[in-house]
Amino acid sequence: TANTTISLTNIADGAPYTVAVTQDAAGGHLLTWPAAVQWAVGVSGQPHPTPGSTTLWTFIGYNGALLALARRVFV
Repeated sequence: TANTTISLTNIADGAPYTVAVTQDAAGGHLLTWPAAVQWAVGVSGQPHPTPGSTTLWTFIGYNGALLALARRVFV
């Protein structure tokens, strides 16, 4: 129902992670990610703004950081 800040702890090297965010009926909410997330070229860190849409990100843990591998949107 509002913009959200993501926090991460205990990131394990080589471990896969998935984050899913679904917009509420208003949509348009934004995320703030921690500095430990490193984005691949072309991978957006923001969820799709359409009300009710779900955005999935896949990551892998590496050297205490999360490397973003992909973003998928379901509208």
